[in-house]
Amino acid sequence: MNRPRDNTHVRSGSACPVELTAALTLGLVAATFIQSALSVLSRYVIDDFHLTRAGFAVILSIFGLSGAAAAPFMRRASAVLGGRVVLARVFGD
Repeated sequence: MNRPRDNTHVRSGSACPVELTAALTLGLVAATFIQSALSVLSRYVIDDFHLTRAGFAVILSIFGLSGAAAAPFMRRASAVLGGRVVLARVFGD
């Protein structure tokens, strides 16, 4: 008869490609790292690229928003593939 839908079962046909998962994970990691690094070096970056503080804030906001935009997709990819597989592919398996 009708079996209840089991959400814990992983279907092989609906899995996201590993390359997409790796790209999304790198986006999350890069957004966090670059935002922190640029904040520390802000004085030099503003001087070298002739930016205003507002322009620099927009750049940092874009990095944060790109990481936030990738987060929901990473949640699904990690649920399908598993967190260990995702991190192993991103950081060199």
